[in-house]
Amino acid sequence: MQENALLKSHGPHRIELRETGCATEAPPRLTRQRFWEIDSFFKCPVVGMCLSLAEQRQLLKKADISVKRRSTFEIHEILVASSDGENLVSRRVDIFLNGKFKREIIFLEGIRERDFLDHWRACFESGDMKAAFWVAATRSDLSIDTKREIFGDVHMEMHNTGDHMARLKRLLAREQGMRKKADERHKNEVGCRKTVQKEKADMEVALKQLMTKLALMETENASLNHEIMKLRSGAYEVIEEENKRMREEIEELSRKVSDYAHRLIVLEKENGRLLEKWSRQRDLSAHIKDEMEDVIEQCRDMSECEESCPSFDLCRKRVLIVGGVTRMESLYREMVEGSGGIFEYHDGNIKNGSRKLESSLKRADVVLCPVNCNSHAACQMVKKLGKKYNKPIRMLASSGLNGISSLLGGNGRQATEGVKSR
Repeated sequence: MQENALLKSHGPHRIELRETGCATEAPPRLTRQRFWEIDSFFKCPVVGMCLSLAEQRQLLKKADISVKRRSTFEIHEILVASSDGENLVSRRVDIFLNGKFKREIIFLEGIRERDFLDHWRACFESGDMKAAFWVAATRSDLSIDTKREIFGDVHMEMHNTGDHMARLKRLLAREQGMRKKADERHKNEVGCRKTVQKEKADMEVALKQLMTKLALMETENASLNHEIMKLRSGAYEVIEEENKRMREEIEELSRKVSDYAHRLIVLEKENGRLLEKWSRQRDLSAHIKDEMEDVIEQCRDMSECEESCPSFDLCRKRVLIVGGVTRMESLYREMVEGSGGIFEYHDGNIKNGSRKLESSLKRADVVLCPVNCNSHAACQMVKKLGKKYNKPIRMLASSGLNGISSLLGGNGRQATEGVKSR
């Protein structure tokens, strides 16, 4: 008969497995373990990954345990502590998870260990692994190696998620600051636009008044001309002088009308320019906000680990980004340098020659080139220079933060594969 011992040490989490006893292996048990019977190293990740925060709160409420003014960690801690033995809370957790994953339990419980492990790997790659993890934790017939692989996958994924979430939160805070500044600029522009509109309305009123006055003067001028025709006496010179004065006044009013009309056209053009600038700024802010929320949403369901463990460090590799959105250069820099790399940027413009691009590429360890915001000629030049100087080139479908973050974070080892340290 064979006895398996699983030893757990804290900070950082580590699982040490050893086997003692005879070489004869006992037949696997077909019964499933209850929540309080599973291996101790499975209990924390089962609570954190298989139960959402809302479900954790609901389970404690049904057990008459108040969750008011308790932090998420305290709620998690209570549920994990309940797994030390059979009690009201541990029974409710066991019943709830068996009901939540009933379909998967029926499908996975009877399959062979090798097939189950293949299924687990497929679920882990797709990110839909909660049900398979609960079945793995409660199956009593799995070998130590299988449990070790499953726990290792989940444990490292929790580390990777924590590091990635911290980096995304920094980026989101920066974007929120930029959006706040953009809102302030928009508020100022709206005030300026209102001032321009008020001035425009005042000028339209003044123009209308001048046109009315001009019409009255033209009528008066016609009347005077009629009187001149009737008076051909000694008073003719006086009337002619008065008529001349009236013509000069009319010319002056006409000039003012022309000036007001020109000023009105200038103000309308300025108003259009301000509206176009505000629209571009609003669209850019909305695009960056949506992209950040999409990236964070992908990591929201994963629990954080107690201690940080960086998923990947670029180890001072020089990363050159060719093209992309110029306004997002500072975000690209923070993303690369936050992963331990050295950032360099080229806007992808090769109209004035390719010497600057060639110089930057010679220094780089890896080159990222988004194809959606670079010309065909620029992409061909990057590939040609990469082949000439034997540099790894990664052609990206998009210049967005999501794609670059995924390459440097989750797939960072692939991005720098084969690159020697400088």
